[in-house]
Amino acid sequence: MKRPMKPEYAAAKLVATPRGKVELADHGEGPAVLTLHGIMGGHDQSQLLARSIAKTGFRFLSVSRPGYLGTPLASGRTP
Repeated sequence: MKRPMKPEYAAAKLVATPRGKVELADHGEGPAVLTLHGIMGGHDQSQLLARSIAKTGFRFLSVSRPGYLGTPLASGRTP
């Protein structure tokens, strides 16, 4: 029985913003599109959303909201 392949994710980094640190994965080339995850996951789920939108031609900024994956909860509530 074959195991399903795990998707490859772009490396994420913490970026300082006026509201606090936010984990961000920047991938692709072209016009920028911000992708946000829902209740579960983080930048990894945002990247899956990006892949379902388009394979090429866009630069995706996939973030983890405060309290998810590498974004500290102290960064505050999502407006």
